[in-house]
Amino acid sequence: MIIKPFIGIDDLRLGSTMKQAFDYIGGYDEHRTWAYDIYTSQIWKHKELGIELVFYNMDGYHLSQISTSSPKTEFKGINPIGKSEQELLALFPSIRTSDNPGDYSKSYYLDKWGLSFSVIEGKVESVTIFPLYDENAGDVRWPSHLAHHL
Repeated sequence: MIIKPFIGIDDLRLGSTMKQAFDYIGGYDEHRTWAYDIYTSQIWKHKELGIELVFYNMDGYHLSQISTSSPKTEFKGINPIGKSEQELLALFPSIRTSDNPGDYSKSYYLDKWGLSFSVIEGKVESVTIFPLYDENAGDVRWPSHLAHHL
């Protein structure tokens, strides 16, 4: 499962419709809805693939983020899943931590690649891929608009 920053994982692309994502992964094992204030999302988990897909209402329920915990995950030739926190920091010196790290879990961000790493009890548990955002307009730049930029 090769991570393509700002684009997706393998051929699963951020910005896909729910139908396109469903057809690509062949279904899901768990489904839940998350809601807060005016924001809602549909979250699908596919256990065998080790992925979680999130579709936000603010993005027209297009695929807004992909998280992977698969042992087959690869980014820049490295499988980050299971790496220690120290190994993660050594591999990616420009990584930054969340503002409120906890004792049990921490989030680390590689902003220039649109990735976050969830570290639980000192080990990388998952990697989340985000789309590119146009900071001036505040709009999402889905992968089809990125082909000539990456």
